[in-house]
Amino acid sequence: SDSFSKELQRENDTFGDLLLKDELDGVKDAYNALVPKTKAFFAYFIREFDDAVRFVALVDDDVYVDAKRLVESVPAMPTTRFYGGQVWAEHFGQPKLPQRDPKHRNYLSEEDYPMSQLPPFAIGPHYVLSRDCAQFIADNKDVLRGVGTLEDVSVALWMLAIGVKPQHTPLFANARLFGC
Repeated sequence: SDSFSKELQRENDTFGDLLLKDELDGVKDAYNALVPKTKAFFAYFIREFDDAVRFVALVDDDVYVDAKRLVESVPAMPTTRFYGGQVWAEHFGQPKLPQRDPKHRNYLSEEDYPMSQLPPFAIGPHYVLSRDCAQFIADNKDVLRGVGTLEDVSVALWMLAIGVKPQHTPLFANARLFGC
């Protein structure tokens, strides 16, 4: 609504801590827009931050980040060709399967995704990319296709296109599943 938009703008004018749709190339903030929103976010990151910023973390707004631990782990991460997070296929020792139920929000038809397994991917609530990987997405945002609403699987496929595989990072374990 207009009143909510005004409140968001007032919040951003005061604290400068929000990315509004204008900064993300007009992409709407909705679940079915996760793939274009992710591409727009990486384009924003590349456009707004200088080359000294070596990594970008994509984190959902309902995820608690222990910033100190994350920063402490950065020196151990490769500074190029890095894509890391909680990789479910490695964590659970089995691949994730595409959702074939048309009523599910993550439904993938066989026409859109004909493979029987999803590629290994760092799950969507939180993952890290080195700047060069984010640059690839930003540079190719207009031609990269997504996989349904699955931005995390889409990122994995885009990274595989340049030979970058996701690295399982235990630090990114999902507290909903494993506790703090």
